[in-house]
Amino acid sequence: MKTRPAAKGAMPRAIFAALPKSDLHLHLDGSLRLATLIELAGAKGVQLPSMTEDGLLQTVFKRTYRNLPEYLKGFEFTVACLQDPESLERVAYELCLDCRAENVFYVEIRFAPQLHANGSFTVREVLKAVSLGIERAKPGGAVNAQLIVEAWLGVELDGTAITSTAPGGLAAAAGLLKGDQLVGAGDTETADTASFLAALRALASEDKMLSVTILRGGGKQKGTLAKK
Repeated sequence: MKTRPAAKGAMPRAIFAALPKSDLHLHLDGSLRLATLIELAGAKGVQLPSMTEDGLLQTVFKRTYRNLPEYLKGFEFTVACLQDPESLERVAYELCLDCRAENVFYVEIRFAPQLHANGSFTVREVLKAVSLGIERAKPGGAVNAQLIVEAWLGVELDGTAITSTAPGGLAAAAGLLKGDQLVGAGDTETADTASFLAALRALASEDKMLSVTILRGGGKQKGTLAKK
């Protein structure tokens, strides 16, 4: 996999690579192998700014960005290539292997399934594909991976509208996939911090094994509820 040389004054790459690590905020659609992205784009007719790894590092996945929109531009290409179960399973599988190769032993992979569902390819099937990729990596001694599923208010998930941060709404999103998964809620003006925290307190009273991450910024409040 193509990598950049270490920045001047940074910890030597060999030392950092040898350290055992965990990654608690890893975007599935922001962690594709460049070779995989190029292959998928070619197969699916997605036009990339460059069809070489060096070209993508210069034009899209740069070391620094001028602003947030420039940084987010790369997700347009990756998400466009992840609109079917085979691609999602493959990328999840490769991500787990890459994490383990970098001495990452525990990882929380986050993504919004709504961005990958289309037509008859439902949110449930999106989640199943990603989960299968993670499971397929386990026999090789790969990383212990968990999912953070972002469920946005006002967005309908397979017929279930998430209209509030009430426990019932969050439970509906959490029930989309069996197993120890993570579910998020928020990212609209209506998701105020007070109601979100009230929902968390209610859920915590039902499940003592509840871990929570709350993100806030950009004039909106966003919460991610993680159920393990």
